[in-house]
Amino acid sequence: MGLSACAVGGTRTGELDAVKSDSGALSVVVETLPRVSLDRGTNALEFVVTDSAGAGVDGLSLDVVPWMPVMGHGASVVPTVQAEGSGKYLVENVELFMPGLWQLRTTFSNGTTDHAVPSFEVQ
Repeated sequence: MGLSACAVGGTRTGELDAVKSDSGALSVVVETLPRVSLDRGTNALEFVVTDSAGAGVDGLSLDVVPWMPVMGHGASVVPTVQAEGSGKYLVENVELFMPGLWQLRTTFSNGTTDHAVPSFEVQ
């Protein structure tokens, strides 16, 4: 889960994690905005969601819950999600208040429901 540089349009700067959804139908890449690493505090992320053919998936509702598995708790702030098109979703107000391993327990819905759990370390 290392970070890799990724300057796209000057806004996306680092890939945090890439995972498949529980069903395997979706691939999810989580990237930092606008810096390369996540810091403790409030962060903005971009989810890039694609199907098995690599096409961006639009029209999804995302419910994102930051969760710290070692501590058994999440954050008190609820992230907001805004669709950007081409399978991109802006996730803001991601409050990561402690260093350590965090998960973004994500539910995708649009007629059916699927889940993915990207994870990463916060310094």
